Amino acid sequence: RMTDIRRHRKILIASPGDVAEERNIAEEVIKQWNIAHGEREQLILEAVLWESHAAPEMGDRVQGILNKQMVDPCDAAIGIFWTRIGTNTGVAAGGAVEEIERLREIGKPVMVGSEMCIRDRATGANGRV
Repeated sequence: RMTDIRRHRKILIASPGDVAEERNIAEEVIKQWNIAHGEREQLILEAVLWESHAAPEMGDRVQGILNKQMVDPCDAAIGIFWTRIGTNTGVAAGGAVEEIERLREIGKPVMVGSEMCIRDRATGANGRV
């Protein structure tokens, strides 16, 4: 029998384009958390990524559209950075920075880079510091 899941929380994965592998890992960790804990906690977490949660729209700057479509509805954010900060949005140094600042300003929880990871550019191998 399925338990009625009463709570649903959207977690924004905010990051520039140079951390695609890490974004995929974050999404997978959220999926695994749901499998291991979702029913018992009666909570489902949804990873929100621009690749899957944004749609083409006109009438505002690109980041403004993304903010309305996918950032504002989120309950929390995980920021992932490596060597890039992203592209200047006119409001912040990068899109992910603007997203994180926007959620933080309205009191939503944000986690950014809790540990450092170094990726070897030649091999692509990851190693923790």
